[in-house]
Amino acid sequence: MTETTWNPHFAAPTRSVPGESIDDYRARRAAEQLRQDEIRQQELAEQTSSHNSPDMRIRAWEKAHWLRLPSQPAHPVLKAVATATGLPLALVEEEQRRRAARSQALAAAVAAEAVAESAAAAPASEPEVPVDPDAAGTT
Repeated sequence: MTETTWNPHFAAPTRSVPGESIDDYRARRAAEQLRQDEIRQQELAEQTSSHNSPDMRIRAWEKAHWLRLPSQPAHPVLKAVATATGLPLALVEEEQRRRAARSQALAAAVAAEAVAESAAAAPASEPEVPVDPDAAGTT
């Protein structure tokens, strides 16, 4: 999957460069638009490529739309994701369950680590000194 740090669909409009002719500006804008269209087509191809796993296809959809896969099991967007990625709805729902399980496991691990850290940070109590019952009455 191609990594970009900006979304070409929300790119700021390009301003003309001082001294640039209107024809040069138009040509530069046309070239920029062509590049943005190519990036968009590549993103769409990644969503539907049979060479990509369902996870990669769904991530490509998320990246293209700047959205995350909903966590609600019957969310209406799941059908749109399935259609856009060319995946059966069952695979999209399976990925959703896998992500939820991973999230729950991570939350449990973080909670267990927090408990362990708080136990380690608690002040140690003084060790108990055994009492000798025979020595108790003698001085």
